[in-house]
Amino acid sequence: MKKKALLKTISRGRDRLLAALDGLAEEEMARPGACGEWSAKDVLAHIAAWEEECTRAIGTLGRGEPWDVDYDLDAWNDQTYRQWRPLPLGQIRRQFEDAHQTLLEAICGLTEEQLTRKNDIREWIANSTYAHYQEHLPDLMSWKEKQKSRS
Repeated sequence: MKKKALLKTISRGRDRLLAALDGLAEEEMARPGACGEWSAKDVLAHIAAWEEECTRAIGTLGRGEPWDVDYDLDAWNDQTYRQWRPLPLGQIRRQFEDAHQTLLEAICGLTEEQLTRKNDIREWIANSTYAHYQEHLPDLMSWKEKQKSRS
């Protein structure tokens, strides 16, 4: 995928994710149950954490160095959940925005060749952005509907 198309795909996916959360009060964002035991705030933190990790990975891979991290995804997700959970929503939103902006800058620094050939960089970007947003979107949309019916 060309860089311009990739950035557009990421943007569209992120817009859909944020639309699913639009209009929720801070109390609703912090209420558990949006995605398993996670609140919507926790989902934002989770996505931000993976976007931060993606930035590190594609930076290393972009320099031609191996990214030899062997993830236990459940353990990694649990660790970041416990780390970010106590943070207030405002701070999570700032980190969510900052992580995304930093990732976009890293993507813009990659060459078209790095983005168009099948490689770990493409996989990291897809799995940390548009595919990741889509993974959580159905749960968030369903949960938002339940919040509306509560009011």
